[in-house]
Amino acid sequence: MSVAPLLALGLAAVLSTLSGNTPGMTASAATPAPPVPPPPPTVQHSATSVRPTATPRCGSSTTLREGSKTWTCTFDDEFNANTVDTSKWSAETTAGSGWTTSDTCYIANGTTISEGGGSLHLTARQLKTPMSCAGAYNTVHTGGAVVTAGKFSQAYGRFEIRAKFPATDDAGFWGNLWLYPQNLTYGAWPNSGEVDMAEHWSGHGDAVVSTLHYGGSTGADSRSCNVNVVSQFHTYVMEWNSSTITFSRDGQTCFTRDWTSVTGSSKPFDKPFFIMLSEGYGDYVLPFASSLPATGPVDVDYVRVYK
Repeated sequence: MSVAPLLALGLAAVLSTLSGNTPGMTASAATPAPPVPPPPPTVQHSATSVRPTATPRCGSSTTLREGSKTWTCTFDDEFNANTVDTSKWSAETTAGSGWTTSDTCYIANGTTISEGGGSLHLTARQLKTPMSCAGAYNTVHTGGAVVTAGKFSQAYGRFEIRAKFPATDDAGFWGNLWLYPQNLTYGAWPNSGEVDMAEHWSGHGDAVVSTLHYGGSTGADSRSCNVNVVSQFHTYVMEWNSSTITFSRDGQTCFTRDWTSVTGSSKPFDKPFFIMLSEGYGDYVLPFASSLPATGPVDVDYVRVYK
């Protein structure tokens, strides 16, 4: 969720990485470049990763055929219950890890994290009066985030998330579907890596950003590709192997990065990463809009992972 190595690149560099338009997908040149946040805190989730002993079903099947390739399901949550499955997910809170975005206080209660109606709901919410966030600062902005840290992590495979972002053009909300290393094997951020599958800031149109972060990241490691109405459900996929990572939306490739080709930097994408889903506040390009709705939900239809 962080693009600190790109701080000096600005709008022109981000847009210069866009080469042509895939059918159904467009570059986001008509809107400001997505903001560039600071790095996350160096919090390490080092609990042992646990996977189910039986092969889970991703949707209705344990496998997925993609051309000549067969994927086997390793993790699935269809979010068809009325409570979050704590055998798969834990709440990520500011009080617990120190992690935040802008002045968001990530908390774990029914107003920020809930499940129902066939979806997981992560909601950014503006309070009527300020609250103290873990005794560190006062804020009126709360958010929700969940992680599979210590419960599921994986190196390589197909990660598929179907989700939608808040229905507003006002700047202020910040949502992300991302992965973070289970252990900081190569050192503090960004050296141990981070993968943003689909990152969206309200106020920046239908642009959804995918980014690899590691020591030596450049503009070539980030790409903004539009979807058709970001507040509708879209399927975001990352296919990750021992040399490349490919990002797509609704079956259309956004971009592919050969992460082993960069010299003189860490190459951390050979270790297990856990899944993190979050929605809060933040925008380092545009000011928060005074007309920003009081709530901004990210709804997740399902999360499916394959090997």
